[in-house]
Amino acid sequence: MAGEREHGGERWLHCEPEISGALLQPLLRFYRQQLGAEASQDLADALGTSLSVLEDPDRWYSVELFRELYEAMVQATGDPNIVYKAGRAITQPGVMGPQRSILRALLSVRGVLGNWSGLDQSLRRGASWNVQFKALGTAVATFGLEEGARDDIELCRHRRGILESIPELFDLPPSDVIHPECIHRGDSHCVYEVRWLERPNILRTAIGMTILSSVGALALYLQDSPYSLLLTGSAVAMFFVSFISSLAGPRGTVGQAESLSERHVAELRDLLDRNRRRVQELQAVGSVATATRGRLNEDGLLSAVLEALRTHLGYSRVMLLLVMPGQKVLGGVRARGFGKSADLLGSLEVELQVREEEPARLFSQILLSGQPILVRDVTALKSVLQEEDLSLLSRLGSTSFVASPVIGGSEPLGLIYVDRTNNEEGDSLTLRDAELLGNIGATLGAALSNSRLFSRVQEELLINRKFRHYLPPHVVDEIRVDPQAALQLGGQEEELAIMLADIADFTTIAERLSAMEVVKGLNTWFGIADPLIAQCGGIVDKRMGDGILIVFRPEEGDRLGRHPVERAAAAAVGMRRALSMKRDEIEKDAPGFADMKVRYAIHYGRVTMGNFGSDHKMEYTVIGAAVNTCARLEELTPAGEIWVTGEAVQAAGDEGLYGAEFEDEFVLRGHERVTEVFSISIESQASNTGTWSLAEIPAVAAAPLRNDAG
Repeated sequence: MAGEREHGGERWLHCEPEISGALLQPLLRFYRQQLGAEASQDLADALGTSLSVLEDPDRWYSVELFRELYEAMVQATGDPNIVYKAGRAITQPGVMGPQRSILRALLSVRGVLGNWSGLDQSLRRGASWNVQFKALGTAVATFGLEEGARDDIELCRHRRGILESIPELFDLPPSDVIHPECIHRGDSHCVYEVRWLERPNILRTAIGMTILSSVGALALYLQDSPYSLLLTGSAVAMFFVSFISSLAGPRGTVGQAESLSERHVAELRDLLDRNRRRVQELQAVGSVATATRGRLNEDGLLSAVLEALRTHLGYSRVMLLLVMPGQKVLGGVRARGFGKSADLLGSLEVELQVREEEPARLFSQILLSGQPILVRDVTALKSVLQEEDLSLLSRLGSTSFVASPVIGGSEPLGLIYVDRTNNEEGDSLTLRDAELLGNIGATLGAALSNSRLFSRVQEELLINRKFRHYLPPHVVDEIRVDPQAALQLGGQEEELAIMLADIADFTTIAERLSAMEVVKGLNTWFGIADPLIAQCGGIVDKRMGDGILIVFRPEEGDRLGRHPVERAAAAAVGMRRALSMKRDEIEKDAPGFADMKVRYAIHYGRVTMGNFGSDHKMEYTVIGAAVNTCARLEELTPAGEIWVTGEAVQAAGDEGLYGAEFEDEFVLRGHERVTEVFSISIESQASNTGTWSLAEIPAVAAAPLRNDAG
């Protein structure tokens, strides 16, 4: 906790900017008046931050943190109305601050309410006020929130207390405030009907004349007294004071304005300037946050941040250096506004691995420190910088700069750099720039981490065999572009060729072998089948023990110039030839499978292809009557044979399946109509020397067998 307090509390330094610290200052001063300075320190400790952070009028806090603040105050005081009471006491000396005397001198109740909109909007993000004046001493103030902005019921009560207290600033009774509509009661706006007493200007004149008459009468009575002349002069002076005051009324006078000390005017001007700058800075940080939101492409993310730094924060020269993946080097520079110096930056690399015999380079030191840095005068660093760093800054023409690390989690990802040159006009860089760049570095670090995590997930999906060989290429492309959409449950209909390849009598073979021998034999079979399936443009849909369900899509057929049925037949022929040619290798690696024979059944029809299952577990596969037809045909196919349905032969066309011979007509299990069945033999294919399958397949079929199952 001590370390967190020392740095102000991470949540209080990096939070959603919704409420200005300037709005909380009267609340904190009221709390200190009630309980003392020690209680204020205890309050900061309880909130996990420091007093310097809580009492900084230039910081901005979230609604959640405001809620934590007043809940801690309620717990410490036992008073559930402390926030409302702080609003009521805001006009008291010591609570409002130096602005109190300025407002008293320059404005009236009406004037404060009239300027309330601009004042409050500079202290709240997404807030809007509309004040309409009715009769004398009557106004209706409407408070609204922009879309996405938030409020709290205690903030509403605080506003009401302030509205009640405004007349007291001018020594008038508190106003009467009615609150007929409230956001926190389900209304679209908070409406406050305000009524207060406005003293007529004639009142001060009447008081002055009364005093004049009384004193004059007393002077006549004491005309023989030596004090009569003094009393008469005092009465005349009081009259003029009353008369001038009546001309000004409660709105203040030019004389009062002129009587203000220059210090008060300067304070007001400084306050307004600071609020204006703070709003601009928050808008700029918000623009950077917007630029990073939803961007998962690293190049697009970095470009958007660079443009936001130039466009919204006004830095003419900005640069990002990145830690090169897998290297201890800071480089990969992305820059804007450096002109010819961009060539120099393009080859810039700074080693992060510090050698014991030499100090780290400047940018490396900043990155490893984890803290933003402001250098107001580069020449002042000549005695501490290495020659390479001095040369770089000199060639860039930098006279001052701010640099901030980009940290993702606990990992240093890069560095943001902005600078000024001798020829550049504009404000000098300050600690505020360093703080801004620190906040932007944290925002960019989180976004960059998300982008790289997304890229790693993409790569892992593509590297995984399930997504390289199991999924269709078009699905892999969809995952690369939009993984969330591509991995949703659902599918689409498509006509394609289906093949089932299944080892005959596998149950008998498996009963004679150990589990490890079965696994080794299956891997041997898959090692023969998979390369031929891939070469013919097939997709392994699933493995069912010893069987393989394979699909051949029309898109692949267009690319390879062959019909899906023809490619399925070519894959089956290739697998038969490979099993025959590799008997000796199979005998050596998996002797129990040396005599295995495989049944190949091919059908063509409409299926639904997509993700099926649930959000907890899904599978990309094909379903439909065509899959069932292929499975029923495989049950009838003799061991070592390739059987094809009449629908598949017809779909391939007259030239599609050379040598396909009619076998018979069958009523497949679960079907009512007959199905024509054709067979394809290696011998018939071998006589057709121009067949695509024999021109492409032998190289794979004859390749040495690889089996890593052992």
